[in-house]
Amino acid sequence: VSTQSTGLVVARLRTMSVLQTSLGDTLGGTLLAFDRDTTHCALLAAPASSGDPHRRNVHIVAANHVTEASVTPVPAEALPPLTPLSLPKLRERETRALARVKAQLARINSKASADAQWAFNALAKTLPVRWVPSSADTFIVFEGAFEVSVTAPYALDGDAGVSGSDAGHVRRVLTVLRGERAKQTKK
Repeated sequence: VSTQSTGLVVARLRTMSVLQTSLGDTLGGTLLAFDRDTTHCALLAAPASSGDPHRRNVHIVAANHVTEASVTPVPAEALPPLTPLSLPKLRERETRALARVKAQLARINSKASADAQWAFNALAKTLPVRWVPSSADTFIVFEGAFEVSVTAPYALDGDAGVSGSDAGHVRRVLTVLRGERAKQTKK
């Protein structure tokens, strides 16, 4: 099977291949595909040492790193059948991965100082935190009635920079910031 538009050649080749790489690695398995555009090939390795016949490694190798290749024909019945991929599950994984990346990007404030970003990251590990859109170095911890505002100097001296209506939540934010600052100074 070949897809001409992308240059990707996909086939169940009835061969076992052994590739020697320029790094001295010897890779063996069934050649699954070769991409003409990127000049990479995919090699399905033998079943994992765990004994589970469904767990396999796939090696992606750049063709220019292959120093030697040997091919041995294998009878069709000796190859395991290809298992179908679930496109809905793949799309779901992609959606979750994109959501994680977007959440990580939302935590970065390009206008914030390095100290503000550090304090934000320190609190975001365990507490719900969001940047205040109208201010470069101010962020909010918690939401609603227990909202705590954090600004410079980020609890270096006393309670400076941390304010909120609930004393317990303010103490929690200060404790986390001081603990993270202590860890940072020990490094």
